[in-house]
Amino acid sequence: MIHNREWQRLAVAGFCGGCGAALDADAPVLVITLAGIKRPRIRGECCIGQAPPELPARVVLHEGTTKTIKPIRKTATQFAGRIWKHG
Repeated sequence: MIHNREWQRLAVAGFCGGCGAALDADAPVLVITLAGIKRPRIRGECCIGQAPPELPARVVLHEGTTKTIKPIRKTATQFAGRIWKHG
């Protein structure tokens, strides 16, 4: 099984996947990705040990910008309304 291990900093507060300890935002964590599994495994310093000292601070790109997400498909009510009008 192919896997990847990479030290990163959390963007938001979360929990360690090994022991369940609470982790603050910007806490160093080991992100483990496994082949065939979509969700990465998160392990904090409480379970894995100290993060490397050269771990950079988390970079925030485009702070404060948001995008409106538009639905790709019509909802069931829009579709049903169309059938009712033309049916």
